Amino acid sequence: MANLIQSPSSPRRPPPPPPNEEPFTPIIDNTIFTWLDRCQIDYEKCRKRFCQEMPVHPQQWLFFEKDNECYQFIEKSVSYPKKVILVTSGKLGQRLIENLHHCEQLDSIYIYCHDVEKYKEFAQPYKKVLGIYSNPVELFSRLRDNLKKKSEETPTLTNNSFFPNTDNIERFSQPDLSWNPWEMNTCTKTLPIKGQSTIAIIQNSSIPFEIILSNANKLTEINGENKYSIILVVNNREVTLATFIHDQKHLLDRTDESHQILQTNNNNHEYIYWINFSKETLTVMYGIGEIRPKFKVLQAHLDSKHVQSMANITYLHVKINGIHENFEKIDNLKDKIRFLIGSSSFIEPSLLVLRQFQSSLINHHNFYSSISPLNLVEPCRSLYHNIIHFKLDDEDFPDLIQAIEHSIKNPHGWCYQKLFEKANQFGRSQQEKTYLRLTLDSLIIEIWPPGHYSPIHNHNNAYGMFRVLYGQILIRLFPDLTLTLHHQAPIEYLLHQDQVTWMLPRLNQTHQMKNVEVNSCCIIVQCYNYDNNQKRNNEEIFDYIVNNGKDIQSIKPNSDMNFGAFKEKIKKEWDEQQSI
Repeated sequence: MANLIQSPSSPRRPPPPPPNEEPFTPIIDNTIFTWLDRCQIDYEKCRKRFCQEMPVHPQQWLFFEKDNECYQFIEKSVSYPKKVILVTSGKLGQRLIENLHHCEQLDSIYIYCHDVEKYKEFAQPYKKVLGIYSNPVELFSRLRDNLKKKSEETPTLTNNSFFPNTDNIERFSQPDLSWNPWEMNTCTKTLPIKGQSTIAIIQNSSIPFEIILSNANKLTEINGENKYSIILVVNNREVTLATFIHDQKHLLDRTDESHQILQTNNNNHEYIYWINFSKETLTVMYGIGEIRPKFKVLQAHLDSKHVQSMANITYLHVKINGIHENFEKIDNLKDKIRFLIGSSSFIEPSLLVLRQFQSSLINHHNFYSSISPLNLVEPCRSLYHNIIHFKLDDEDFPDLIQAIEHSIKNPHGWCYQKLFEKANQFGRSQQEKTYLRLTLDSLIIEIWPPGHYSPIHNHNNAYGMFRVLYGQILIRLFPDLTLTLHHQAPIEYLLHQDQVTWMLPRLNQTHQMKNVEVNSCCIIVQCYNYDNNQKRNNEEIFDYIVNNGKDIQSIKPNSDMNFGAFKEKIKKEWDEQQSI
């Protein structure tokens, strides 16, 4: 599959609806049908008839001729709650199925080919392959019947319930059950759900540890008959993932890269190590920093013949600095390491917040996952309402944006001079790493000249909301704020005008913003709420990598001016310019 990963191309996405078309709400609202084949004739016939007989919109169907395009679309562009149903030819689909079968977003697979018997043998290990057909009528019937079955299991969505109700708060699969082995006087914990969990190990020191996930209720019994365990070992030499089956250890994956093993901690920095496993996808992942699939360091696909044993994993055992249960020997570590346990499905968080009337915007940009404002966790929901009704200009000054652009480019303009003055704000002078910061009550309005960007920074466990008022901003997300970030490929997404994104204490915290436009500025509005324990409620403060790339410092950014006074100054400057 290497050629699929190394030859990315832009995935094909559903076209936006015509301007006057209302957003559609099909029964299986989150299903995307992808068809991979050399010939498009049968695809067109099946799609047309399917949409006539079933409440599915044509925009939910996509056709691909190349396996690398289809791979990139499913792997990179689809995330929860979207699901993909794949129809593929046998020849084009083999490597795709082998490499994507574990993906949670891939719901089911149908092989459409001439040689049914050949691909029956190939498909045996892959439970998501629901059928192999040479007859298009049989294929259509199976697709239709399975969709009807899904519609009986899933409530029909209406315009009034297009977004989930207010009780369905998005938690983004973050572990939230705190477990302290010292308080419970045991290094063994029963998992909330068998066969599925995410465990976070949070340290403010450098403590070697082992995580053993097993169907044995005692660590001493994991080598017994019919016992199955997944073992993660993290120390300052290496990280290993392994299974322990019937007294035999099987190495799954390992790393000895310095930025992926146990981190040296000299400044009381809080490191998060995590492991996730799932009986549904037969995968186990390990990562450092933010807990999300795209920030995994190691991933292994487990042998399907052990699926039942994996489904019976019930217990979490831990070793701390090589010790299990002997708390006297590790009493000095009880305030330096803690554990969080989660049981929800492991998903990549939705990044875009959409109001209901904006739902069709999801097809315009690279977002196949979005969240309703009603589903935001507090205080993000309140922060959202703070920013969503803010207006940049008004009837008294309709030329505000044009005036700002002129002030940025004019050497005598207030914006130009203020930006020049701030060139060394984050270390040695760097003009492109500057932006204007205006305040209005709890709101922060930032103006980013063309090509300007922020340092990579972390907001210290803040809740936050961001909305683009004008232009577009590139946001790059990192797993943690360290000096080794060049080893980690960031998550990148482009936020367009009037789009909104969010930040939680352990998600989207470490990021960098950049105006990628070459001729126009970008203007965004932000609002924050900090953890009350920090006693900085609504007071923005962040840590950042200084311009030399060798140090991390903290800053409480100052306001360049009140937004109301800024508008008056820019209006006066603009009026003087117009009178010349």
